[in-house]
Amino acid sequence: MLTTTVETALKEWRALLGECNVITGPAAQKYSVSTLNASTRFIIAVLKPQARSGVEALVHVAARYQIPLYPISQGNNWGYGSSVPTCESVIVDLSSLKKIEMDSHGLGLVTVEPGVTIGGLKKYLKDHNAPFYSPHMNSGPNSSLIGNALERGMSATPVVDRFSSVVALEVILADGTLYRSNFSSPERKNTPPVFKWGIGPYIDGLFSQSNMGIVVRATFTLAPRPHSIEMFMAYVSSDRDLESIVETTREIMQKLGSIVSFANIQSPHRTFARLSAYPFAHAQASEIVPDSVVEARLHQSGLGPWVVMGTIQGEPKIVAAARKIISSIFSQRNIRSFLFSRRRIEHLRKIRRMLPHRFQDRFSYIEVASSFLSNISDSVPHGASRIPWWRSGTPPRHIDPTEIDYDADPTCGIIFFTTVLPAKKESARQFMEIIRKVCRKHTIEPLVNFHMISSQCILGSLPILFKRNDSEEEARAHNCYRDLAARIEESGAHLQRVPVGMMDVVVNAREPFWQVAARIKETLDPHNIISPDRYSSYRIKEK
Repeated sequence: MLTTTVETALKEWRALLGECNVITGPAAQKYSVSTLNASTRFIIAVLKPQARSGVEALVHVAARYQIPLYPISQGNNWGYGSSVPTCESVIVDLSSLKKIEMDSHGLGLVTVEPGVTIGGLKKYLKDHNAPFYSPHMNSGPNSSLIGNALERGMSATPVVDRFSSVVALEVILADGTLYRSNFSSPERKNTPPVFKWGIGPYIDGLFSQSNMGIVVRATFTLAPRPHSIEMFMAYVSSDRDLESIVETTREIMQKLGSIVSFANIQSPHRTFARLSAYPFAHAQASEIVPDSVVEARLHQSGLGPWVVMGTIQGEPKIVAAARKIISSIFSQRNIRSFLFSRRRIEHLRKIRRMLPHRFQDRFSYIEVASSFLSNISDSVPHGASRIPWWRSGTPPRHIDPTEIDYDADPTCGIIFFTTVLPAKKESARQFMEIIRKVCRKHTIEPLVNFHMISSQCILGSLPILFKRNDSEEEARAHNCYRDLAARIEESGAHLQRVPVGMMDVVVNAREPFWQVAARIKETLDPHNIISPDRYSSYRIKEK
């Protein structure tokens, strides 16, 4: 039952935004569904402002009545909580704010609102014949560019770290004040924000992975569209060679820099999941797919236990030179490698289809390479992953990336466990040992990816898969996450992102870092209105 204060606020919001843009009742509760669990959190209401001015106005009302707000961009933060708030709140759905403004000086600067998706920006760039690269993310074309950047998502494009490409922000603070980055005021229209740091304290970072305000505009630097995009693939013959593949990939990135901006090292079980449907018949006895089944399938497909795939981007002559260097480095370490262009992959796919069926499986790696290159290429539609449906066994036969919604399938359960590791062989091995031990304990498939985002840093990623309509599996998945977080903390590594409901895993009010963050929060939002408990230890002091 809504309180009198909330009812009064709802009347004011309806007057400001329009009746159809204030959603209550069952229609609002769909925002409380995510892949994290089958339970739902009560949503007071959903507000859908149609312009920045509407956001400012609704925040003033929330501040007056001290009602918590939880802003979302598209709500497609799958595996981390989607649109589910950290506590009982009014959701501010910013998906209707879709303005795009491109700098006219050819600098590659684009300013967008929260409702602008990866697919939407790609279409805009194509329609305006802009020679810049639309960012890519594995969650598909319907994910918000701003939402992903603020969560510090990563891309397989030349600008891997999404938030690093943000040069200016506009943010509505908890009292309704409009904050602008230092060099992006309206008075500087003829001077675009080409220097993200501005002058004086760098404040923009406060609004990344935090609850300090509602971001309503962001300016990004886009990478020029490369004239040539190719890829390399390599694999080792034994699980013992993980260290070798990590060191070799690091060496390639050190020598080639931004030409090889991203590499993805797949564990045996992760590659198996890309090649095969979940083998329920083999897994029933031991719960986790046996290593012998995984090894046999990889061998059958012409691959080894650890597979690395990376991008090669740039001018054709530079890419050609990079191919030689990459081939030489792998050869020196006796690692089997392949180099693919889009044309070569299509040629090999045609040859594969011509082979007798019994031989086609031996060349399944061509399809894996094709999928990877398609997803990093700006010339083809960005797809969406089938991995979230792998354990539930219910993926649609044909996935339309523009209509993907993992939350809507009650069988689809996924929690992302993401850590930051040094790009060292010892760190990768220690991570895998922890993952395998804990996952076996909780009967979770160890579908690990190592995303080497630079020659110094690896993101270790594990999608914890379960059947969301199975309470026992759900409990195992959540217990596995917390167990992994504790073991990783003991090892000295760090989590990179955490799901809603798991904030306590990283937020520690006894640490000076979180104490300082809480003091900033108290200054900007003393009544704790914006996303209470999200990456924050701040609590309203009792009077």
